[in-house]
Amino acid sequence: MAIKTLQVTQSGSAVQVSATAIKARWVVFQDNAAAVARIGDSAVSATKGIGLSANGGSYTTPVVTDGAYHDLSQWWTIGTSTQLLDVVYDEVKF
Repeated sequence: MAIKTLQVTQSGSAVQVSATAIKARWVVFQDNAAAVARIGDSAVSATKGIGLSANGGSYTTPVVTDGAYHDLSQWWTIGTSTQLLDVVYDEVKF
């Protein structure tokens, strides 16, 4: 188990959470800004994706086991320019 945290800086358009594959058992996405953010696939937009309410809204992925994992490079986010999204995850090393 290796709990890690990264921050994703929004740009006003869709931003990939990680440019490289990061494997995780579970992931928590948390919006600590005063504006709403969204997470989803590469087609995430201001109207598409999982909405994270401002000032602490979060989404937690299901925990996976038996060799399965969540790949952070498959997640994208959108929010206002310079808005930060916290990503906390349990990194898996295979």
